Amino acid sequence: MIFLCYDSSEYLNITGITRDQAGDYECSALNDIASPDTKTVKVTVNFPPDIHEMKSHGVGLGRTALLRCEAAAVPSPTFEWYKGEKRIIRGHGIDIKSLSSRSVLTVTNMTEDRYGNYTCVAINKLGRANASVPLIRKLSFHLFLAEWSGGSNRGPSCLHLDYDNSCVYIPFGINKAI
Repeated sequence: MIFLCYDSSEYLNITGITRDQAGDYECSALNDIASPDTKTVKVTVNFPPDIHEMKSHGVGLGRTALLRCEAAAVPSPTFEWYKGEKRIIRGHGIDIKSLSSRSVLTVTNMTEDRYGNYTCVAINKLGRANASVPLIRKLSFHLFLAEWSGGSNRGPSCLHLDYDNSCVYIPFGINKAI
């Protein structure tokens, strides 16, 4: 982007500046006597946090959950995490790592009481933003044939279903749906 000033002003006024206009700007002084003198100035546009990505994946009991929150902000935001209305702190299988524009909440050894709605709050001196995501239980099923009917080619007579370390035996007859 080029701004031209044709008066003797020593200031460039950019009204309604947006964060997309941040960056390096060159100022050149020109006259008919000497060669141009050019200086570069870095323009930083401060803005409040804007959370642009919040990720969570379903996780099974006893597993580790990772929740990721990314926010754009200048200056860089600090992060807080909440489960429901309660602020989360490190310890007892919970870790929070924040670096620049990203924060990751790690919950190890998932239990029933750890499932629920989690909120990430990004904060800087210009404001705050929050986004929520549910941490849900991932149901894992493992299906395999348990036995064959008399060793013939007539097909299986039962199905063994393994769900979160619980086993269910489902018998069925030949040519019948489960």
